[in-house]
Amino acid sequence: MPNIKNYIDKNFLNSLLSNLQSSDCEERFLVKLLIHKLYGVSIFFRTSLLVLIENKFLDMAFGSERPADLVGVIELLELLSI
Repeated sequence: MPNIKNYIDKNFLNSLLSNLQSSDCEERFLVKLLIHKLYGVSIFFRTSLLVLIENKFLDMAFGSERPADLVGVIELLELLSI
């Protein structure tokens, strides 16, 4: 079985987290589920995911000016309760 670290990197995780800002609630649910699975399977991804989630929160808090940019906050909070 190939090593998952060969296929998934920080850029992939960042684009995956970006999909949490989708307007489709089913897509956000599936992305959240996938991130939960990655977090549980490999200890390698945990620190990267936590740093990326923290960066997303900081960007939402200080970088966004529109309420539409706050889509996915609930899913990010649920991811932090892992």
